Amino acid sequence: MQKNYVGNRAGHLESLTTSLHNLSNASRDMRAYRSFGWSLLLVALLSLMATRANLLALSDITAGLFIFGSTLLLLKQKIAVTPRTIFFILGMLLLFVENYFFTVTTFDLKIYAKLLALCISVIFMIQLTGSHFLTTLQKITIALCVLSWPFYLWQIIHVSSLTSFGTSVQQWLPWIRIGRIYQDTQAINILIHTIETTENFRNSGAFWEPGGFASFLNLALVLHLIQNNFRFDRHTRIILLTLLTTFSTTGYVVLFLILVFTMANRIAGKITPAKLAIRLFLIITLGLLFFYIFYAIPIFREKIDNQISAQQILIGDIDFDNPNYSSLGRFGSMIVDLRSVQDRPLFGRGYSDTEFRSQFENYNFTNGLTSFIGHFGLVGFAWLLISTYASGKSIFRQYNSQARFPVFITLIVLTIAFSNPILLTPLLLYFQLHFLTNS
Repeated sequence: MQKNYVGNRAGHLESLTTSLHNLSNASRDMRAYRSFGWSLLLVALLSLMATRANLLALSDITAGLFIFGSTLLLLKQKIAVTPRTIFFILGMLLLFVENYFFTVTTFDLKIYAKLLALCISVIFMIQLTGSHFLTTLQKITIALCVLSWPFYLWQIIHVSSLTSFGTSVQQWLPWIRIGRIYQDTQAINILIHTIETTENFRNSGAFWEPGGFASFLNLALVLHLIQNNFRFDRHTRIILLTLLTTFSTTGYVVLFLILVFTMANRIAGKITPAKLAIRLFLIITLGLLFFYIFYAIPIFREKIDNQISAQQILIGDIDFDNPNYSSLGRFGSMIVDLRSVQDRPLFGRGYSDTEFRSQFENYNFTNGLTSFIGHFGLVGFAWLLISTYASGKSIFRQYNSQARFPVFITLIVLTIAFSNPILLTPLLLYFQLHFLTNS
């Protein structure tokens, strides 16, 4: 009897232990599921803001949801704020004080507070999402690629009928209506796709222009390659195929940098220094040949030549009143931005540059890199170089400790920023602030 009792008791204990173990696993799975769900929500909001193609993407409400969600979740999960984040916040506040007392005449507290809140929320998002960030970004990127294909084919085959369809959609959903962010009527956004009515051979996806779509795809691609140990899988091929349909000059240049980055990582550590030097020489030679062929293709050569010629004329007349809305382009924006800070090169013209914006209210600035320098001066540019390089190393530590050459992350960010004013959007801030999440 005693033996049976002991045996039954052991059996009951084993059953109880198994049940507790199963409950523990179920609880852990539920927490992981919720964590992924919140990550998906935050990265979806980040991706929506990255599109910049409609009022929903540009709304302060959307930015507010991202900021509020990141902060609330960080507090709920009791994740500690890193010392680097605290120093960064203090540095931002010192910059604001400098702007208030020495640089700007009209201090717009709202835009400074929004910038600070956006930066902090991106830091919180990085801490909250962890490895889920890249998983969710990959899913969203593939979804955006696949969604763009039928509309892109329709756009090529019969753009007029697609334009009529897009106009009808905007009548049903007037809250998404906006043309190329401001006043360009050659692009019609229907939330999941932007119709190119003039250059109908180019694919904008859900973004405000093909170049913006290409930038997003390149950033998602480089993160995926880092995590995937620089192997080309099905996701990589889908992104590459979609990227080619953008016909974006900057997109192709950044893609070339990514391919060189990939090649350099594949051969690093596997060959002797002499062979490495020879291969790097061949890569540089092929790169120069690529850019020569790239410029020789009529569609890209004419685009570059026309932009430079038009912007030279525009810059020549920049001091005269212009009642029409004009784009300064990349080179014209660069000239005007650098002129604006020649008397205050260290801290620039300030972030709240009301006087500058009122002077050029009829012009659209498209060079994000020189705009950043115009706002924050050489001090800001030095910060951009340091932060992107440090964040590149931090991204390597998180996704692939064997990856090398973080300087390519800096080159990619700078190249994208030269053509798009998106350095202060959450996706680009990810590549600037990632290193602050390390204790």
